[in-house]
Amino acid sequence: MSVRIVHPVTKIGVVLGVGIAATLTAPLLAAATGSSDLARLAGQVLAIAGILCCTRVFRGPSENVCAPRAWWRATEKPPAGFVVGAVLLFSIANVAVAEPAPSAAWAAVSVVLLLAAAAWFFHSSVRRARRSTPD
Repeated sequence: MSVRIVHPVTKIGVVLGVGIAATLTAPLLAAATGSSDLARLAGQVLAIAGILCCTRVFRGPSENVCAPRAWWRATEKPPAGFVVGAVLLFSIANVAVAEPAPSAAWAAVSVVLLLAAAAWFFHSSVRRARRSTPD
């Protein structure tokens, strides 16, 4: 049996839980390892992994709850993917203003991860918007 989350309040709770876990991971790892760059990157990877997991289990009212989503499909409808992609792009600004400032290499890895995740959401939304029939 596959997990599918369809209720909006449950979706909000899961997103908040993932966000809190990712946010708390960075300072805990920084304290444990002494590396703020590694800790920041681990928090970001956890946040992106959480977002990608949510895309696999969240379902909208117009979607088949039993069938898996196509690999390229991130959201039920295009506007949601555009919003998530924009939030991921906006998150790149956090890399630029982070304190303490990350090393150039860690900042580049963070930016590449965020750009890749944003590109996937934008690609999904553009592809969904161009389709004339639902899948």
